[in-house]
Amino acid sequence: MNDSIESQVAGLVDAYLTLTTARDDRPALTSDEALWAIWRAAGERYKAEVVDALIEVIGGRRAQSAEGLPS
Repeated sequence: MNDSIESQVAGLVDAYLTLTTARDDRPALTSDEALWAIWRAAGERYKAEVVDALIEVIGGRRAQSAEGLPS
């Protein structure tokens, strides 16, 4: 977990996209399911502050969409 912040962000984005994309061997997870899976790995696989930032950004974008604001 000594990766650079850029590497951590790229890894989290890749994990999120992988989890929310259906594969031949499994269905796609919902956004919430994917975020829970990533959150559970915080501190072990990913820096907790980077995970928190991802959750805040994705959660904020969903809240904007729900309010009819541009995302």
